[in-house]
Amino acid sequence: YCSLLATIMLALLQRVLLFFVGIYQRIVRYLCEKSPFFERYFDLVACTLADATRLLTGNLVAKGELVKPEQALILYEFEGCPFCRKVRETICVLDLDVVIYPCPRETLKAYSVCKDSRYRPVVQQKGGQLKFPFLIDPNSKGPAAQGLYESADIIAYLWRTYGSEATPPLNYRLKHSKVLQPVVLLLEMVCALLLRPLPSQGILRVPSQPAAQPLELWGREGSPFCAIVREALCSLELPYRYKTVAIGSKAKRREFHLLFGKDMPRWRQSAKLIMVPLLLDPNTGTQLFESRDIVDYLRRTYQAGQAPAETFADYSTKGASSSHGTMSVGSKQD
Repeated sequence: YCSLLATIMLALLQRVLLFFVGIYQRIVRYLCEKSPFFERYFDLVACTLADATRLLTGNLVAKGELVKPEQALILYEFEGCPFCRKVRETICVLDLDVVIYPCPRETLKAYSVCKDSRYRPVVQQKGGQLKFPFLIDPNSKGPAAQGLYESADIIAYLWRTYGSEATPPLNYRLKHSKVLQPVVLLLEMVCALLLRPLPSQGILRVPSQPAAQPLELWGREGSPFCAIVREALCSLELPYRYKTVAIGSKAKRREFHLLFGKDMPRWRQSAKLIMVPLLLDPNTGTQLFESRDIVDYLRRTYQAGQAPAETFADYSTKGASSSHGTMSVGSKQD
């Protein structure tokens, strides 16, 4: 009886919490719609704080010898998933490039919904399950060529294949330590509710026109400006080649200066700094640097309907299995 009572009380507490979070989300959405100024600075402050809770992981490249694959890796994921983020952080630390196919959820009201999604059916067809992240390595002759699930398995594969002789940065080691990992995961979930509360911020799909060719994004994890752009690309289901240029990515930073240095402010050129995010759209010939300009361009060019009005008050575990990460279980991914 005590166990049953505790379960009921926790379920009620969860619903009450999600109810108030839903009210908070509606307030934030209203303010963002009414004031572009509020939206801009709320996004910047919120993403900065969120990155700080993750110890800015993904900002630094690993020390030592890194293997460079001939072809870019392929990753199916979505911004609202903390397990997907762990894989992207590892990709940045290993100085790898990846083609990302965003797979935001269709609704918060149920799990495993795959009706209108652009790329979720591909994952289900290729891997047999609707779980994320899902990584394909076209350079591999083993199981990774067909696809890998589970963030821990993907991360272990990436280090074994491309960074076996390298040493992770200190902030990466701390975040992935057995002591801090559950703490950071809990903080990430709290940040998702309070700092990135809108479903259109990389959680739910927004109706959009498909892009004939994948876009290209130069950036890195740990940058709030890059996060804002990735969220928009994700919700709009726009595939893109992610050229990671974390601090220490010497070859790609030289390439950046060679290709785009003339378009940056002179002081950045003199200081040998780069400027990210940088978005290239081969479908329109567009090149943009500023995160707000990029998000405005993406919405204006590709958005084809209203952003979803759902809030976390609508959240349900309907359709979830033991392999999904629910707010009550919190172990895997959807």
